[in-house]
Amino acid sequence: MAKIKDEREVAQEEAEKGSHLRGQLVTGKRKDMLQVMASQEGDEQQVSGRYKKWAKQSDQQLDFDIAVLMFLVSCNLPFNLVENQGFKNFINYLCPRAHVKTRNAFSQWKLDLVYQNLKADVDEVLKRDLKKCSQMALTTDCWTSKSNEPFMSLTLHYINDDFKLEAMHLGCDLMSERHTCKYLYNKNFFFLRN
Repeated sequence: MAKIKDEREVAQEEAEKGSHLRGQLVTGKRKDMLQVMASQEGDEQQVSGRYKKWAKQSDQQLDFDIAVLMFLVSCNLPFNLVENQGFKNFINYLCPRAHVKTRNAFSQWKLDLVYQNLKADVDEVLKRDLKKCSQMALTTDCWTSKSNEPFMSLTLHYINDDFKLEAMHLGCDLMSERHTCKYLYNKNFFFLRN
């Protein structure tokens, strides 16, 4: 019985804290609840009780940008979400040091950076694993998007040294011509070459 009472008290305290924070967010009078607990290093300086923003090209800002990009991509969200005032307020509350970049920064610069790094990682894994692999399979898929655009993808399947089935997506592209055998062959060959 005492355990249930303790759990109820904890839940009540959490609810009170939550309502207090919601009030601060709605009124815009949120006090900066973060304190400098670690030693000041680099661009992590405290300025009149609030954190100074990270330098726009700092490692911390780059890590933050990549985390936001991965959130957008993995949740299939549009890039213009980062320009929504509600999103900016939310990010400013969670990470007041970070600069929220524009949708163009994410779609034109950051996405390409992540793609190039991911492609390099996949190439390295494939070079390492395929040397030891005696058999593999390729699958291709064609589909039409909601906006009535035809796409095609190619996936490589193999079993690694730990007897785990691996699947590597090799490419996906818009199909701009009629779906003839020759066109499908050339498209698959393009994926394998790149």
